[in-house]
Amino acid sequence: MKKYKKRLILSLVVLAAALSIYKIYDYVAMARVAYYTQVTQKGQRVVDTGDSGKHYTSYRYQLTGYDKTGTAQTLDFTNPSAKPLKQEIYLKVIYEQKRGVIQWQPVIQTKIPEKAIAKLNQ
Repeated sequence: MKKYKKRLILSLVVLAAALSIYKIYDYVAMARVAYYTQVTQKGQRVVDTGDSGKHYTSYRYQLTGYDKTGTAQTLDFTNPSAKPLKQEIYLKVIYEQKRGVIQWQPVIQTKIPEKAIAKLNQ
């Protein structure tokens, strides 16, 4: 009976360690980074047809964004609105290594870190 308990405890410890390692890896891999970009293109119009036959319009963008240290990243995202984004507006884009762009929102120029705005204004 003691042998059985020792094996059970050892198995639980190994399982807990494996789960912890997975969670740490997942956290590091899913780290979110804020990038800043400016809309400098019209965006590619995309028309999809739903199951009911209704047409849906969205706009796809591929822009270069910069994080707070000035490091560049290509940002590929879609605006689900039927209208394109306004030209020359600044965006704060949240990016994950695994999933890519997960969120974006307009931001005023004064809220953009200095190194990022310097790269955007080159």
